Amino acid sequence: METTESDLQCLERFVADNDELFSLEEKIGRFNIFDALGVARVEIRHSNYLAWLLTPGESHGQGDLFLKSLLMDILRKARKQGVEPPFTAVELDGADLKGVEVRREYRNMDLLITCDEPRFVIAVENKIDSAEHSNQLQRYEETVRGEFADRQPLFVFLTPEGEDASDDDWVRYSYADLHQTLTRTRKANAGAIGGDVAVFLDHYLSLIGSRFMDNVDIDKLCTQIYANHRRAMDLIWERVRSPASELVGRIQQWIEEQPDKWLHITTKQQEVEFIPLSWNKMLPPVGKRKTFKPEHWMTVRLCASNRKLRLFVIVCPTKDQGVRKRLLERLLKDKADFGLSTFFKNKQLTDDWTRVLSETVCALPEDEEPDADAIMEKVEKRLNDFLAWADRLPSVINSI
Repeated sequence: METTESDLQCLERFVADNDELFSLEEKIGRFNIFDALGVARVEIRHSNYLAWLLTPGESHGQGDLFLKSLLMDILRKARKQGVEPPFTAVELDGADLKGVEVRREYRNMDLLITCDEPRFVIAVENKIDSAEHSNQLQRYEETVRGEFADRQPLFVFLTPEGEDASDDDWVRYSYADLHQTLTRTRKANAGAIGGDVAVFLDHYLSLIGSRFMDNVDIDKLCTQIYANHRRAMDLIWERVRSPASELVGRIQQWIEEQPDKWLHITTKQQEVEFIPLSWNKMLPPVGKRKTFKPEHWMTVRLCASNRKLRLFVIVCPTKDQGVRKRLLERLLKDKADFGLSTFFKNKQLTDDWTRVLSETVCALPEDEEPDADAIMEKVEKRLNDFLAWADRLPSVINSI
Protein backbone atom coordinates (compact mmCIF):
# COMPACT_ATOMS: atom_id res chain seq x y z
CA MET A 1 0.00 0.00 0.00
CA GLU A 2 1.44 3.36 -1.05
CA THR A 3 2.17 5.77 1.80
CA THR A 4 -0.04 8.85 1.50
CA GLU A 5 0.95 12.47 1.96
CA SER A 6 -1.20 12.73 5.07
CA ASP A 7 0.67 9.82 6.63
CA LEU A 8 3.96 11.60 6.05
CA GLN A 9 2.59 14.83 7.43
CA CYS A 10 1.37 13.24 10.65
CA LEU A 11 4.76 11.54 11.11
CA GLU A 12 6.55 14.85 10.54
CA ARG A 13 4.32 16.52 13.12
CA PHE A 14 5.04 13.71 15.55
CA VAL A 15 8.80 14.29 15.44
CA ALA A 16 8.92 18.05 14.80
CA ASP A 17 5.93 19.46 16.67
CA ASN A 18 5.83 17.40 19.83
CA ASP A 19 6.83 19.24 22.99
CA GLU A 20 5.51 16.38 25.13
CA LEU A 21 7.88 13.96 23.37
CA PHE A 22 10.83 16.25 24.12
CA SER A 23 9.77 16.37 27.78
CA LEU A 24 9.46 12.59 27.91
CA GLU A 25 12.89 12.12 26.33
CA GLU A 26 14.31 14.54 28.89
CA LYS A 27 12.92 12.41 31.72
CA ILE A 28 13.86 8.96 30.42
CA GLY A 29 16.44 9.65 27.72
CA ARG A 30 19.49 10.15 29.91
CA PHE A 31 22.33 7.73 29.25
CA ASN A 32 21.91 4.51 31.18
CA ILE A 33 24.45 1.72 31.00
CA PHE A 34 21.78 -0.97 31.26
CA ASP A 35 19.82 0.50 28.36
CA ALA A 36 23.03 0.86 26.35
CA LEU A 37 23.77 -2.85 26.84
CA GLY A 38 20.21 -3.78 25.89
CA VAL A 39 19.48 -5.59 29.15
CA ALA A 40 16.78 -3.37 30.67
CA ARG A 41 14.15 -6.13 30.81
CA VAL A 42 16.35 -9.23 30.64
CA GLU A 43 15.76 -11.23 33.82
CA ILE A 44 19.11 -13.02 33.74
CA ARG A 45 21.02 -9.70 33.61
CA HIS A 46 19.08 -8.28 36.55
CA SER A 47 19.83 -11.46 38.49
CA ASN A 48 23.52 -11.18 37.55
CA TYR A 49 23.67 -7.60 38.81
CA LEU A 50 21.90 -8.49 42.05
CA ALA A 51 24.26 -11.43 42.59
CA TRP A 52 27.22 -9.06 42.21
CA LEU A 53 25.67 -6.50 44.56
CA LEU A 54 24.73 -9.04 47.24
CA THR A 55 28.05 -10.94 47.30
CA PRO A 56 30.12 -9.56 50.24
CA GLY A 57 33.49 -10.26 48.60
CA GLU A 58 32.70 -8.63 45.24
CA SER A 59 34.45 -5.62 43.73
CA HIS A 60 31.93 -3.07 45.05
CA GLY A 61 33.98 -3.14 48.27
CA GLN A 62 30.99 -2.79 50.62
CA GLY A 63 31.09 -6.24 52.21
CA ASP A 64 27.64 -7.41 53.30
CA LEU A 65 26.12 -3.89 53.32
CA PHE A 66 23.71 -4.45 50.43
CA LEU A 67 22.94 -8.04 51.40
CA LYS A 68 22.01 -7.11 54.96
CA SER A 69 19.94 -4.11 53.89
CA LEU A 70 17.93 -6.18 51.42
CA LEU A 71 17.47 -9.16 53.74
CA MET A 72 16.32 -6.97 56.63
CA ASP A 73 13.59 -5.48 54.45
CA ILE A 74 12.55 -8.91 53.12
CA LEU A 75 12.37 -10.26 56.68
CA ARG A 76 10.04 -7.41 57.67
CA LYS A 77 7.88 -8.08 54.60
CA ALA A 78 7.80 -11.81 55.38
CA ARG A 79 6.42 -11.30 58.87
CA LYS A 80 3.84 -8.80 57.59
CA GLN A 81 2.69 -11.34 54.97
CA GLY A 82 2.31 -14.12 57.50
CA VAL A 83 5.46 -16.02 56.48
CA GLU A 84 7.54 -17.04 59.48
CA PRO A 85 11.13 -15.85 58.79
CA PRO A 86 14.15 -17.91 59.92
CA PHE A 87 15.30 -14.97 62.09
CA THR A 88 14.31 -11.37 62.76
CA ALA A 89 15.65 -8.19 61.17
CA VAL A 90 17.06 -7.21 64.57
CA GLU A 91 18.96 -10.50 64.84
CA LEU A 92 20.33 -10.08 61.33
CA ASP A 93 21.42 -6.49 61.99
CA GLY A 94 23.66 -7.58 64.83
CA ALA A 95 25.02 -10.70 63.13
CA ASP A 96 28.46 -11.09 61.59
CA LEU A 97 27.72 -12.98 58.37
CA LYS A 98 30.34 -15.61 57.58
CA GLY A 99 30.71 -17.97 54.65
CA VAL A 100 28.19 -16.22 52.38
CA GLU A 101 27.87 -17.58 48.84
CA VAL A 102 25.54 -16.18 46.18
CA ARG A 103 24.93 -18.68 43.35
CA ARG A 104 23.36 -18.10 39.98
CA GLU A 105 21.09 -20.66 38.30
CA TYR A 106 21.69 -23.33 40.92
CA ARG A 107 19.22 -26.07 39.98
CA ASN A 108 17.61 -23.42 37.71
CA MET A 109 16.95 -21.04 40.63
CA ASP A 110 17.71 -17.41 39.74
CA LEU A 111 19.55 -16.69 42.98
CA LEU A 112 20.50 -18.95 45.87
CA ILE A 113 22.13 -17.32 48.89
CA THR A 114 23.74 -19.54 51.53
CA CYS A 115 25.42 -18.49 54.77
CA ASP A 116 27.45 -20.66 57.16
CA GLU A 117 27.06 -18.42 60.22
CA PRO A 118 24.25 -17.97 60.95
CA ARG A 119 23.18 -20.97 58.90
CA PHE A 120 20.49 -20.02 56.41
CA VAL A 121 19.58 -20.44 52.74
CA ILE A 122 17.52 -18.03 50.64
CA ALA A 123 16.08 -18.76 47.20
CA VAL A 124 15.07 -15.82 44.99
CA GLU A 125 12.94 -16.30 41.89
CA ASN A 126 13.09 -13.23 39.64
CA LYS A 127 10.21 -12.64 37.19
CA ILE A 128 10.02 -9.59 34.92
CA ASP A 129 8.09 -10.43 31.74
CA SER A 130 7.71 -14.18 32.24
CA ALA A 131 5.36 -16.14 34.46
CA GLU A 132 5.61 -19.19 36.67
CA HIS A 133 5.61 -22.54 34.90
CA SER A 134 5.62 -26.28 35.64
CA ASN A 135 5.20 -25.89 39.40
CA GLN A 136 8.70 -24.45 39.49
CA LEU A 137 8.34 -22.77 42.89
CA GLN A 138 7.27 -26.00 44.51
CA ARG A 139 10.19 -27.83 42.87
CA TYR A 140 12.68 -25.18 44.02
CA GLU A 141 11.32 -25.35 47.55
CA GLU A 142 11.67 -29.13 47.62
CA THR A 143 15.24 -28.84 46.33
CA VAL A 144 16.23 -26.29 48.97
CA ARG A 145 14.62 -28.17 51.83
CA GLY A 146 16.18 -31.43 50.67
CA GLU A 147 19.73 -30.31 49.83
CA PHE A 148 20.08 -27.70 52.59
CA ALA A 149 18.16 -29.41 55.39
CA ASP A 150 20.65 -28.11 57.99
CA ARG A 151 19.86 -24.46 57.17
CA GLN A 152 16.85 -22.28 57.84
CA PRO A 153 15.18 -21.49 54.47
CA LEU A 154 13.50 -18.36 53.11
CA PHE A 155 11.86 -18.09 49.69
CA VAL A 156 11.47 -14.77 47.82
CA PHE A 157 9.33 -14.07 44.72
CA LEU A 158 10.67 -10.89 43.04
CA THR A 159 8.44 -9.23 40.41
CA PRO A 160 7.95 -5.68 39.05
CA GLU A 161 4.65 -5.20 40.90
CA GLY A 162 5.12 -7.53 43.88
CA GLU A 163 2.67 -10.10 42.54
CA ASP A 164 1.46 -13.01 44.58
CA ALA A 165 3.27 -16.34 44.16
CA SER A 166 1.36 -19.59 43.63
CA ASP A 167 3.01 -21.00 46.76
CA ASP A 168 2.18 -19.49 50.16
CA ASP A 169 5.72 -20.04 51.47
CA TRP A 170 7.20 -17.47 49.08
CA VAL A 171 7.52 -13.84 50.20
CA ARG A 172 6.33 -11.46 47.50
CA TYR A 173 8.79 -8.62 46.87
CA SER A 174 8.53 -5.89 44.23
CA TYR A 175 11.08 -3.91 42.27
CA ALA A 176 9.64 -0.84 44.00
CA ASP A 177 10.62 -2.44 47.34
CA LEU A 178 14.08 -3.17 45.91
CA HIS A 179 14.40 0.42 44.66
CA GLN A 180 13.38 1.87 48.04
CA THR A 181 15.80 -0.33 49.99
CA LEU A 182 18.80 0.27 47.72
CA THR A 183 18.07 4.02 47.57
CA ARG A 184 17.95 4.23 51.34
CA THR A 185 21.21 2.27 51.61
CA ARG A 186 22.85 4.43 48.93
CA LYS A 187 21.95 7.66 50.74
CA ALA A 188 22.89 6.42 54.20
CA ASN A 189 26.34 5.32 52.99
CA ALA A 190 27.06 7.98 50.36
CA GLY A 191 30.47 8.82 51.79
CA ALA A 192 31.65 5.22 51.96
CA ILE A 193 30.54 3.90 48.56
CA GLY A 194 33.19 4.42 45.88
CA GLY A 195 32.50 6.78 42.99
CA ASP A 196 32.38 4.15 40.24
CA VAL A 197 30.19 1.84 42.30
CA ALA A 198 27.86 4.73 43.22
CA VAL A 199 27.43 5.66 39.55
CA PHE A 200 26.75 2.03 38.63
CA LEU A 201 24.17 1.77 41.42
CA ASP A 202 22.56 5.08 40.41
CA HIS A 203 22.14 3.80 36.84
CA TYR A 204 20.44 0.68 38.15
CA LEU A 205 18.12 2.65 40.44
CA SER A 206 17.25 4.98 37.56
CA LEU A 207 16.42 1.98 35.38
CA ILE A 208 14.12 0.44 37.99
CA GLY A 209 12.45 3.78 38.68
CA SER A 210 11.65 4.47 35.03
CA ARG A 211 10.79 0.94 33.86
CA PHE A 212 9.23 -0.95 36.74
CA MET A 213 7.55 1.66 38.94
CA ASP A 214 4.56 3.97 38.62
CA ASN A 215 5.54 7.48 37.58
CA VAL A 216 2.65 9.93 37.37
CA ASP A 217 4.60 12.48 35.29
CA ILE A 218 5.67 9.88 32.72
CA ASP A 219 2.17 8.37 32.58
CA LYS A 220 0.67 11.82 31.95
CA LEU A 221 3.14 12.62 29.17
CA CYS A 222 2.55 9.28 27.48
CA THR A 223 -1.21 9.86 27.60
CA GLN A 224 -0.83 13.34 26.10
CA ILE A 225 1.49 12.11 23.35
CA TYR A 226 -0.88 9.32 22.36
CA ALA A 227 -3.91 11.63 22.43
CA ASN A 228 -2.19 14.22 20.20
CA HIS A 229 -0.35 11.85 17.87
CA ARG A 230 -2.37 8.68 17.82
CA ARG A 231 -2.32 8.26 14.07
CA ALA A 232 1.46 8.61 13.84
CA MET A 233 1.98 6.15 16.69
CA ASP A 234 -0.42 3.65 15.13
CA LEU A 235 1.56 3.87 11.87
CA ILE A 236 4.81 3.23 13.74
CA TRP A 237 3.21 0.40 15.71
CA GLU A 238 2.02 -1.30 12.51
CA ARG A 239 5.51 -1.31 10.99
CA VAL A 240 7.84 -2.23 13.83
CA ARG A 241 5.96 -4.39 16.28
CA SER A 242 7.29 -7.83 17.21
CA PRO A 243 5.41 -11.13 16.67
CA ALA A 244 4.39 -11.15 20.34
CA SER A 245 3.20 -7.55 20.27
CA GLU A 246 1.38 -8.18 17.00
CA LEU A 247 -0.50 -11.04 18.64
CA VAL A 248 -1.31 -8.82 21.62
CA GLY A 249 -2.54 -6.19 19.16
CA ARG A 250 -4.84 -8.76 17.55
CA ILE A 251 -6.24 -9.68 20.94
CA GLN A 252 -6.80 -6.00 21.79
CA GLN A 253 -8.58 -5.45 18.48
CA TRP A 254 -10.83 -8.48 19.09
CA ILE A 255 -11.72 -7.18 22.55
CA GLU A 256 -12.47 -3.67 21.28
CA GLU A 257 -14.67 -5.08 18.51
CA GLN A 258 -17.00 -6.55 21.15
CA PRO A 259 -17.91 -3.57 23.36
CA ASP A 260 -21.04 -5.40 24.52
CA LYS A 261 -18.86 -8.07 26.18
CA TRP A 262 -15.46 -6.60 27.03
CA LEU A 263 -13.85 -3.37 28.18
CA HIS A 264 -10.24 -2.81 27.16
CA ILE A 265 -8.13 -1.18 29.90
CA THR A 266 -4.52 -1.03 28.73
CA THR A 267 -2.02 -2.70 26.43
CA LYS A 268 1.72 -3.14 26.87
CA GLN A 269 4.20 -4.72 24.51
CA GLN A 270 3.52 -8.28 25.65
CA GLU A 271 0.19 -8.12 27.43
CA VAL A 272 -3.32 -6.77 27.19
CA GLU A 273 -5.40 -6.02 30.29
CA PHE A 274 -9.19 -5.89 30.20
CA ILE A 275 -12.37 -6.86 32.05
CA PRO A 276 -15.75 -8.31 31.11
CA LEU A 277 -18.17 -5.44 30.57
CA SER A 278 -20.32 -6.83 33.36
CA TRP A 279 -17.48 -6.05 35.79
CA ASN A 280 -17.32 -2.36 34.88
CA LYS A 281 -19.42 -1.19 37.82
CA MET A 282 -19.17 -4.40 39.80
CA LEU A 283 -16.78 -3.30 42.55
CA PRO A 284 -16.68 -0.29 44.89
CA PRO A 285 -14.31 2.47 43.60
CA VAL A 286 -11.48 1.78 46.05
CA GLY A 287 -8.66 0.70 43.69
CA LYS A 288 -5.39 2.62 43.97
CA ARG A 289 -3.62 2.01 40.64
CA LYS A 290 -2.85 5.54 39.49
CA THR A 291 -3.69 5.10 35.79
CA PHE A 292 -6.79 2.91 36.29
CA LYS A 293 -10.34 3.76 37.25
CA PRO A 294 -10.77 3.07 40.98
CA GLU A 295 -13.50 0.48 40.33
CA HIS A 296 -11.19 -1.58 38.08
CA TRP A 297 -9.24 -3.47 40.74
CA MET A 298 -10.05 -6.98 39.56
CA THR A 299 -8.78 -7.43 36.03
CA VAL A 300 -7.98 -10.02 33.36
CA ARG A 301 -4.63 -10.23 31.54
CA LEU A 302 -3.43 -12.14 28.50
CA CYS A 303 0.40 -12.23 28.47
CA ALA A 304 2.50 -13.39 25.51
CA SER A 305 5.90 -14.18 26.99
CA ASN A 306 8.22 -17.07 27.80
CA ARG A 307 6.93 -18.88 24.69
CA LYS A 308 3.42 -19.11 26.15
CA LEU A 309 0.18 -17.18 26.01
CA ARG A 310 -1.13 -17.11 29.58
CA LEU A 311 -4.41 -16.01 31.11
CA PHE A 312 -4.47 -14.34 34.52
CA VAL A 313 -7.19 -12.94 36.76
CA ILE A 314 -5.69 -10.55 39.28
CA VAL A 315 -7.13 -8.78 42.31
CA CYS A 316 -5.11 -5.56 42.57
CA PRO A 317 -4.24 -3.30 45.54
CA THR A 318 -7.04 -1.22 47.07
CA LYS A 319 -7.46 1.62 49.53
CA ASP A 320 -9.97 -0.42 51.53
CA GLN A 321 -8.43 -3.75 52.56
CA GLY A 322 -11.67 -4.84 54.22
CA VAL A 323 -13.57 -4.73 50.94
CA ARG A 324 -10.73 -6.50 49.15
CA LYS A 325 -10.60 -9.26 51.74
CA ARG A 326 -14.36 -9.81 51.57
CA LEU A 327 -14.18 -10.13 47.77
CA LEU A 328 -11.43 -12.76 47.99
CA GLU A 329 -13.29 -14.65 50.69
CA ARG A 330 -16.41 -14.61 48.49
CA LEU A 331 -14.40 -16.00 45.57
CA LEU A 332 -12.95 -18.72 47.80
CA LYS A 333 -16.38 -19.72 49.03
CA ASP A 334 -17.46 -20.82 45.53
CA LYS A 335 -14.08 -21.22 43.87
CA ALA A 336 -15.12 -24.25 41.80
CA ASP A 337 -18.18 -22.43 40.44
CA PHE A 338 -15.94 -19.51 39.47
CA GLY A 339 -13.39 -21.74 37.73
CA LEU A 340 -10.68 -21.01 40.29
CA SER A 341 -10.32 -24.41 41.94
CA THR A 342 -7.18 -25.51 40.05
CA PHE A 343 -5.09 -22.48 41.05
CA PHE A 344 -6.68 -20.72 43.98
CA LYS A 345 -6.40 -23.52 46.54
CA ASN A 346 -5.09 -23.18 50.08
CA LYS A 347 -3.79 -19.74 49.19
CA GLN A 348 -3.20 -17.16 51.85
CA LEU A 349 -5.01 -13.89 51.20
CA THR A 350 -2.65 -10.99 50.50
CA ASP A 351 -3.02 -7.21 50.65
CA ASP A 352 -1.42 -6.19 47.35
CA TRP A 353 -1.57 -8.46 44.28
CA THR A 354 -3.42 -11.76 44.31
CA ARG A 355 -3.63 -13.99 41.26
CA VAL A 356 -6.85 -15.98 41.52
CA LEU A 357 -6.46 -17.64 38.11
CA SER A 358 -3.31 -18.54 36.19
CA GLU A 359 -3.31 -20.87 33.20
CA THR A 360 -1.67 -21.42 29.82
CA VAL A 361 -3.96 -20.81 26.85
CA CYS A 362 -1.45 -22.13 24.31
CA ALA A 363 2.25 -22.45 23.54
CA LEU A 364 4.00 -19.92 21.29
CA PRO A 365 6.74 -20.94 18.79
CA GLU A 366 10.29 -20.01 19.72
CA ASP A 367 11.91 -19.31 16.35
CA GLU A 368 9.06 -18.60 13.95
CA GLU A 369 6.04 -16.41 13.47
CA PRO A 370 3.07 -17.61 15.52
CA ASP A 371 -0.03 -18.73 13.62
CA ALA A 372 -2.11 -15.78 14.78
CA ASP A 373 -5.37 -17.13 13.31
CA ALA A 374 -5.03 -20.48 15.07
CA ILE A 375 -4.06 -18.80 18.33
CA MET A 376 -6.98 -16.37 18.10
CA GLU A 377 -9.38 -19.32 17.75
CA LYS A 378 -8.09 -20.65 21.07
CA VAL A 379 -8.25 -17.18 22.65
CA GLU A 380 -11.82 -16.63 21.51
CA LYS A 381 -12.94 -20.03 22.80
CA ARG A 382 -11.23 -19.58 26.16
CA LEU A 383 -12.56 -16.06 26.70
CA ASN A 384 -16.08 -17.03 25.66
CA ASP A 385 -15.93 -19.89 28.19
CA PHE A 386 -14.51 -17.46 30.72
CA LEU A 387 -17.57 -15.21 30.34
CA ALA A 388 -19.81 -18.06 31.46
CA TRP A 389 -18.73 -17.61 35.08
CA ALA A 390 -17.43 -14.03 34.85
CA ASP A 391 -20.85 -12.63 33.97
CA ARG A 392 -22.34 -14.40 37.01
CA LEU A 393 -19.90 -12.77 39.36
CA PRO A 394 -21.59 -9.34 39.87
CA SER A 395 -24.84 -10.94 41.02
CA VAL A 396 -23.14 -12.95 43.77
CA ILE A 397 -20.83 -10.34 45.31
CA ASN A 398 -23.31 -7.54 45.91
CA SER A 399 -23.03 -8.24 49.61
CA ILE A 400 -19.32 -7.37 49.90
